[in-house]
Amino acid sequence: MLFVPQICEAQTVSLVRNLSFGNIYFTGSGGSISVSNTGSVSTTGTVGLFASSPTPTTAIIRVYAGRNSRFTWGLSYSSTITLNRTKGGSVTVTLTDTDPSGWFVIPKDSSKDFSIGGKMTVRSISYNPGGYYSGTFSVTLNYF
Repeated sequence: MLFVPQICEAQTVSLVRNLSFGNIYFTGSGGSISVSNTGSVSTTGTVGLFASSPTPTTAIIRVYAGRNSRFTWGLSYSSTITLNRTKGGSVTVTLTDTDPSGWFVIPKDSSKDFSIGGKMTVRSISYNPGGYYSGTFSVTLNYF
């Protein structure tokens, strides 16, 4: 028996835009800000956006499928990440499904963009002092 593996062209996954929650303020016990995978924004508790804040945005991931690539794809990533402040403090972000979600088809030699939103939860000023919080998450490309 002879087994001949299928050799696929390398795929590329690139970041088009970062996930951002803008500039927020909160009082008391905090709350959350959510950016859905389609881009709508909502807040809970005492969380608000400053009037001059940059607009919160979804992350956009671009997947390119080459001429000799597989046809059916899916993205996976960690559902929870931590954003840290350089002088102490951290917040938790729960990532939402992609838009589009599930398994998808990318025609050969073309690309498709995927939006990923998230929900950031803040507690109190002692846990989440003012400042710039940042973090990263990894995206895995699954195919068959």
